[in-house]
Amino acid sequence: MPEGDTNVQTIGVVGSGVLGTGIAELCAEAGYTVISVGPDRVPDLSAVAAADIVIEALPSDEPSKAQALSEIGRHVGPDCLIATHSSSLSITRLATNVPRPERFAGLHFFPPPKKLRVVEVVRPRLASDATMEALRGLVETLGSHPLMVRDQPGLLVDHLLFPYLNQAIADYDDGLASAEDIQTAVQLGLGYPIGPLQLADRIGLDVLLQATENVYAATREQRFAPPPLLRELVDAGHLGNRTGAGLVVGTDR
Repeated sequence: MPEGDTNVQTIGVVGSGVLGTGIAELCAEAGYTVISVGPDRVPDLSAVAAADIVIEALPSDEPSKAQALSEIGRHVGPDCLIATHSSSLSITRLATNVPRPERFAGLHFFPPPKKLRVVEVVRPRLASDATMEALRGLVETLGSHPLMVRDQPGLLVDHLLFPYLNQAIADYDDGLASAEDIQTAVQLGLGYPIGPLQLADRIGLDVLLQATENVYAATREQRFAPPPLLRELVDAGHLGNRTGAGLVVGTDR
């Protein structure tokens, strides 16, 4: 049994993609009993009925998440905590889909969760102090660092990240510098371990596009607007590392 809240023994993870699988493995390695449910569209969620905490980690499509959260809420007990994984959708709005919004919050992991040991713990308007402290404690038992943030589009990390990636992609598309020089400028000039174009490919250009579109729609701030090249590559099926073609992967740039 993991150290921490002894009332939490079983964690349900909804979503079997790279992120959902990574979260489930992280929880299992920390000593929790894990109920993993997939695929990445809403399945039969009755299996999570025995969970003390359910982490919904479906893609950031609001109708799909709303449907899943509503079904999760119908199956779990009154003391179960429900967390959603998203940085670009309103956690407060998603809370309207669960029966006990005071026991609902956001947990935003970074892929791969076993390597990037930081989790944004997101407080929507109606979450109780007890819920937030329980989720902070959960993250700590997973061996990760909790960042306690309020609910806003992009949260903290992506609020910093998206304008940076958008500007790098736009500068490359405008011909300001070659892809190689943009990568080198950031890695050698700023000391970053990875360049922005390579990072975008690693994230997934489709994932980045969807997330920046969500944040831009919520804020209407131009710095979050996805650059045209990003949309063109996604439309062409060039999604980055996952497809072997993107901004730099699969090219001679």
